[in-house]
Amino acid sequence: METRAQAAVLLGPFGRATITRGRRAVVAHAHAEFNFLFKIAGADASFRLESGALPLSDERMIVLNPWQSHGKEESTGGDTLILSLLIAPDWLRAQTRGVGADSADILFPSNSVAMTPGVRAHAERLVASVTSFADAGAEALHAELLLQLVGTVREAYAAAATPWAGGRIMDARIRRAAEVIQRNAADNPNLLTIASQVGLSRSHFFAQFKHSLGVTPQHYLDWVRMRLAIGMLSKSDLPMAEVAARLGFFAPSHFTRFFTQHVAIPPGAFRRSIVS
Repeated sequence: METRAQAAVLLGPFGRATITRGRRAVVAHAHAEFNFLFKIAGADASFRLESGALPLSDERMIVLNPWQSHGKEESTGGDTLILSLLIAPDWLRAQTRGVGADSADILFPSNSVAMTPGVRAHAERLVASVTSFADAGAEALHAELLLQLVGTVREAYAAAATPWAGGRIMDARIRRAAEVIQRNAADNPNLLTIASQVGLSRSHFFAQFKHSLGVTPQHYLDWVRMRLAIGMLSKSDLPMAEVAARLGFFAPSHFTRFFTQHVAIPPGAFRRSIVS
């Protein structure tokens, strides 16, 4: 299967589907959604997890539980066409009648899995639809194909949900810190200041945050800022300089670098690539 699309983006209650062609690296990051990564065409790629490197190839795909830190190495063998699905736990839970889709659960016991012919067929069908039909009438088709793909992935690779190690017991101080980050993310708050506000030293703050949420405070802040950025890009026609300013960046180029490092697409191209 081959397509010349450089980028296409679907947004909806399910989360986000992003189709990219390129070889850019992606910085280590994490998010509250499940993440499914498929190589559709081109060169193989390699992703980094805390547990080590994982291949993305014709034979292997990657499935990630919420808050698993990961990044992508720059490809050296040529461009890779990648389909990335970010699936909201609440949406996944609704599709499976409440079975095993909580952001505090491990639904996928293995991050590197062999891509089945059925999963590949559904992924290629979705990419072909999104890159070929961009009119409003195609949204229902895209949604149906995405639902079929997610259902096939879950059937092929998910196990009974198990709690994260430690149970993700939320320290009240970390809960307050997360709330402060949520409220002030657009101002790019200083994390050491937040640690002081909730009465924790730097070392205890970072350790407790990771224990409670499974992610570092910086990755959590980056996730919130990216959500704000995508909301502004998709729901407004604000100039890029205004979006950057509202997110606390000193210059539009700083925002462009931050955004591109997280999704491998510059923000202007991301906005132009939104299909629905």
